[in-house]
Amino acid sequence: MRALFYLAASGFVAALIVHLLTILGVNYFAENNATFVLHFLIFIPFIGMLIHSRKGALTSNKKAYFKDLLKGIPKAMRALAIGVFIYAGINFMYSITLLSDGSPAIQEGNLVLLDHGRYVRELSEAEFFALKRAGVRAFSGHWLVFFLIPAVYFRYANNGTKG
Repeated sequence: MRALFYLAASGFVAALIVHLLTILGVNYFAENNATFVLHFLIFIPFIGMLIHSRKGALTSNKKAYFKDLLKGIPKAMRALAIGVFIYAGINFMYSITLLSDGSPAIQEGNLVLLDHGRYVRELSEAEFFALKRAGVRAFSGHWLVFFLIPAVYFRYANNGTKG
């Protein structure tokens, strides 16, 4: 379980770096898809958490199990998790608003906006990268949640760093 904690914690830090750099206007992650490996890595600790927590949830007293589960998590970590969850929702809505007219693409060497494959208009380089960053930011906001929850679970709820 320790490996799942470290994967989740490392993934959270990586997602946070990607997320913050898109906000700061760094185009590196908007220019390549290397960070999308995080999109697949979120499933390892998250599914591990679901499988592991299911063992306890199958007990006869589910209410007591979940109460004990939450009791081990410090209030500051609960507040962080709730804050990240709320932020991810707001961030997603904001990003979707930015991308409501379509998605940036390169078509025949031109930077364009496409709406479900239909040409909308040509984009300036600044517009193109701003929209690409918005797309990465929408995903990375969710990565924060899907890495943080298992990290908290394996660290506190399960004493994951001990076993």
